[in-house]
This record gives sequence, structure tokens and C-alpha cells, in this order.
Amino acid sequence: MAIVSAIAFTAVYGLGTGQANIEIELESGTDALVGFGLFVGSIGGVIVLHEAIHAAMIRYYGGDVSYGVGVAGFVLPYAYVTSTQRFTRGQFTAVALAPLVVITLAGLPLAIVLEAPVLVLVLALNAGGAIGDAWMVAVLRRYPSHVVVEDSKTGLRVYGVEDDSHPPARIGGFLRQVALGSTVGFGILVIFGASLAIVLPILGTGSFTLGVPDTAWSLFEFESNADGFDASVNAAGLIAVSLLLGVGYAVAATSRIPERKSS
Repeated sequence: MAIVSAIAFTAVYGLGTGQANIEIELESGTDALVGFGLFVGSIGGVIVLHEAIHAAMIRYYGGDVSYGVGVAGFVLPYAYVTSTQRFTRGQFTAVALAPLVVITLAGLPLAIVLEAPVLVLVLALNAGGAIGDAWMVAVLRRYPSHVVVEDSKTGLRVYGVEDDSHPPARIGGFLRQVALGSTVGFGILVIFGASLAIVLPILGTGSFTLGVPDTAWSLFEFESNADGFDASVNAAGLIAVSLLLGVGYAVAATSRIPERKSS
């Protein structure tokens, strides 16, 4: 989901600003350190805002709120908000998707107006963090509209009537693993690229390219100049490599064959 969002958000940002790539001009390692701190702080702020919107929607529908943290697929840490309240299908859909919709609709125009391309990456990471919300809604929409829902932290409890059909509990297992792996890979590449902008000036590096130079597989480019240095991120390459990492993770996660027990 982070990858699809990054593609869409980069396209919208490009249309609004005329910038195809995310380019950052800095003058010193201190600027890079401050920029990295702001980037990490922005991610933390969006996570807090994301969960606060969940909580606000839960309270709007009369529910109690509790907070927690977990790890998805033993890889991706996440924060969550839950409630003992039972919701209608429509209410739970609103609770689950509100942070993704609100943050995207507010953040993308802000990124364009401020010409702050880093916000595009933050918004894409937020969308990637909403993959669990979107998956639960996708599953829930397969049930009749009259069902009520309770969040059990690790899944959903769906209550209906005796004649209700029961759709398959699992959908798109491999694709969900691709989405998870791609989101983790995307986040690691973004943070690693931002870290390079701090380390390379300290090392006195003249130029550096992460990936294949002058191709679509060039992820991050750094070059010093008379005014300081320039750093740029190739969004297309970042997305492509993240997808490859996601597919690799999905293959590894779904190809584990349990040992056959001897009788």
C-alpha cells in the first residue's frame, strides 16, 4: 500500500509542482542532521495523529479507547487503538479508514503548497501503516451490512444472524506479505537514504549514488558543490526496489514447508 500510495502521491505532487523527483538542497551536514530529525519527527507526529484520529472516531460513536503497540509479521512495529465497543459495519469502516483519508487529504495539498517533497514520503509511509486498517475493511465488506463488529486487537469478531453466510477468512495471503515486505523495505530505504545525507558530508565524500547511476535503478544521489551539496531521491527506483524486496519477503514467508512428522 505504501508503494501504490508513493506512486500516486508522487504523480500528484509532480503535477502540482512540476518536479518529477524528490530533490533536497542542503549546505552542510548540520542542515542534513536537522532535516533528518524533522523527517523522523514528522513520521512520529503522523503516527500519533493517525492513532488520535482513530480514537476520536471511536469516541464519536460512543466507544471507550485503549492504546497499545505490536509487531506485524515479526518485522513491522506498529501502534494501535482499540475499543470494547461493538460497531456497525459502516461505523467500523469509518473508524478504520478515517486516518488514511484525513491525513492524505490534508497532507498532500500542504506538501504541494510548501513544495516539501519529503512530506510525500511521510504520507506514503502513513498509507503503508494503514494496510491493516484497509485489510480489515476489505474483509468486513464481504459480510452483510447488518453485522456488528468488535476489535479483538489481533483480528475482528463479527456478529450476525444464524442465516448469514461466512466468507473465507483469509484473502490474498501472498499479496498481503508482498504489501508488508514492500512497506518495510520502503521505510528502510527512505531512512537509509536520509542517513546518508548526514554521513557523507562528514566523510568528505564528493559524490555518491545508491543504485545504478543514470538509470531508473538509481535510488539516491549525493553530490557536493561550492554551496554545500545536493541530495536527490529517485521515486521510481525507490518504488521498484521496494516492490522487489516485498516479493522476496513474500516468497520467503510463504514457502516455509513444515517438517513432516514421522508416524
